Amino acid sequence: GGAGSVELALAMAHRLRDRAPALSLFCAAADILPGYHHRARATARHALSRAGIAVHCASRVSAVSAGQLTVENGGSTAFDALFWCTGAAAAPWVGASGLRTVQGGFLAVHDTLQSVDDPVVFAAGDIATQVQHPRPKAGVYAVRQAPVLAANLRNLLLQRPLRAHRPQQRFLSLLSLGERRAVAERGPFVASGAWAWRWKDRIDRRFMAQFATLPENMPNAAADTLPETLAATTQAPCGGCGAKVGGDRLAAALAELRQRYPQHCPTTDGAEDAAVVTAPAGGIQLQSLDILRGLVSDPWLMGRIAANHALSDLYASGAQPTTALAALTLPFSGPSVQQRDLVQLLAGALHEFAAVGCQLVG
Repeated sequence: GGAGSVELALAMAHRLRDRAPALSLFCAAADILPGYHHRARATARHALSRAGIAVHCASRVSAVSAGQLTVENGGSTAFDALFWCTGAAAAPWVGASGLRTVQGGFLAVHDTLQSVDDPVVFAAGDIATQVQHPRPKAGVYAVRQAPVLAANLRNLLLQRPLRAHRPQQRFLSLLSLGERRAVAERGPFVASGAWAWRWKDRIDRRFMAQFATLPENMPNAAADTLPETLAATTQAPCGGCGAKVGGDRLAAALAELRQRYPQHCPTTDGAEDAAVVTAPAGGIQLQSLDILRGLVSDPWLMGRIAANHALSDLYASGAQPTTALAALTLPFSGPSVQQRDLVQLLAGALHEFAAVGCQLVG
């Protein structure tokens, strides 16, 4: 009967309105939306009734079997589909850690977000409760703890004073009611209408847009020469996934190569670490892996040598090469030097692949 279940039920009723499904909402609390203002609860109850959703309060679910739901008072209901919408809960390992917890099993922390038992253990978000300022489990509190957590982790390592987090008493809640309407609540203020839904929709879309464009695996260094690059960092360069050539440099290299080898060079969208290849009808597909260290200083010539070295394994097996994947290791250098060497190596390989009708797929 919390905000999530009320929103989900009303959203399903609105989306499936042409099918008129029979929807029911079961909640353990005595009323829906515990903790909300009574006017907000009344608005939500009216929306649920208008949508034809049967609400069963004080009906904690005790058992679920195939197509059958049973509540603690002994009643049961048949269903075609069941959607669980539960509140925050602590993982069992938190209680088993030996650190002090509060009701619900959440880790007890000071306002500095340190465990009350161990100052080097920090926790924020739903896993923890600030014992001096307990608040409901809500994302609005978690996101405001994040800067304090980041600062205090640094301050502890640098032996500086830690910051205390004072969570706000109230926050704005926007609850969707279906039919492109919503109710807004902050303290004693409660209002509803289409304007509240547009407000909520704008906030939600702005939040989700942050995850639409993620950074590249490895951002290009600001410096463009090896001495400048080495001087710009105090850490050793990564030797794992973070050591990959920046995505924009790879895209630029492939764009240049496609002008010369349009039929044999992958597109930016098609250049992946894994390629989908269809085996010829009635035939079999052979796979070969070939690794060769740098033998000459000319990247273009080295690309030709490496391609022919790999092709020879297929020829020795009586196979016809059709596709190839490239795995290249480049010396640590500035972005423009990496792009130059990448273009030259792949150009040499594509020169040989194109001659035998073999396509570089990734």
